Amino acid sequence: MRTRVPDKVRSLLFTSIGHFANDGVFLLFALLIVYYHESGVSVALLGALGIAYNVIDGIASPRIGAFVGRSDRAAYMALGIALEGASLVLFAASFVFSAYIYPLLVSGLVALGIGQTFYHPIGSSVLRHVYGKAAPTAMGINGSVGSVGRAAFPLLITFAIVALGIPLGLGLVAMLVMALAIVIYAGLRVFEHESYSRDHSEPTDDIDYGTARRTHSRFISALTWITLLRSMFVVGTTTFIGEYINGIFHSNVIVGLFLTVSFLPAIFGQIIFGRITERRGGLYAFSITTAALVPIFVLFMLTQDLASLMLAYAAFTFFAYTGFPVILGFIGQVVPQRHMTAISAHVWGIGTTMGAAAGLAVATALLDLGFGIGQTFWVLLAFGAAAIALLPTLRK
Repeated sequence: MRTRVPDKVRSLLFTSIGHFANDGVFLLFALLIVYYHESGVSVALLGALGIAYNVIDGIASPRIGAFVGRSDRAAYMALGIALEGASLVLFAASFVFSAYIYPLLVSGLVALGIGQTFYHPIGSSVLRHVYGKAAPTAMGINGSVGSVGRAAFPLLITFAIVALGIPLGLGLVAMLVMALAIVIYAGLRVFEHESYSRDHSEPTDDIDYGTARRTHSRFISALTWITLLRSMFVVGTTTFIGEYINGIFHSNVIVGLFLTVSFLPAIFGQIIFGRITERRGGLYAFSITTAALVPIFVLFMLTQDLASLMLAYAAFTFFAYTGFPVILGFIGQVVPQRHMTAISAHVWGIGTTMGAAAGLAVATALLDLGFGIGQTFWVLLAFGAAAIALLPTLRK
């Protein structure tokens, strides 16, 4: 495919809309934990369900990545977004039909988990193909739009619930997500029959998931292990951050406000570290964004007033939520285009998502043993420290 300016505009625009929708529901379950807990569902059970949701995502991600890589259909991204919209409908129904709250809650998590597997391998592959070596910068811009969604949706959902009640509020947001899925499908259909997952100059018979893993096994192993430990720390704490803040201020509105304000810096972090990844390399950017997390989170844990908590956690999200341009941009610098979809799906699915499940498993076990959320956060810091300790393995 000969890259044209309209292709660059189209690919960045519609993958960015996809990132906005996909990351918009990233904090959905963390926010809904507060409402489910108030409805009588235990925090420990919610943590266990969060584990299951991430396991589903992690198991499905490499397979869906390999399948999409073979099919070359970028518009499959819209299917993932539509499944996320369906999960909102199921969550809304669980508050209406209280007798079926658990089956509907589980069904919603399954739809959400599978839906979240589509975006990252497809979005990164499309941008890597169209932008070439400039892909990390494009991915940073794209990721910043995702961060806008991640920051805006908690407040949007909170105010929709306050204004309309839980079922109607979630239903309204579901309609928005479904509408975005339709827009994404229409915008990416131009890539339907184009080989966006590989360069035409490269072999076409070497894009399968197994081959990709064998060819780059040492790089995949090191990056996946560090990403997994980092994700255990980041997601394990993020999932219960709303409940932690609610425990201090006893206000659902403050929780929604906190999540929105503190995730705003990630918008700029994506752009900045995408540029750094392009100019200084993925290893440099990945090392910085990983090493900064532990000291910043310690500072967060040592403060109690709302302004200081927001400021500290905002600094944390600035470094933590840069995975799209940094991790996937790093992969794009190391592996050939024909392997990128499969390897991105592997690292993201096993490292990021299964790491999230493992972090939630540790957090849930500690909560079940009687640890407080704050005490659990201190334990999870150890996994962040372990990720930092393993960074030298990437240099080898």
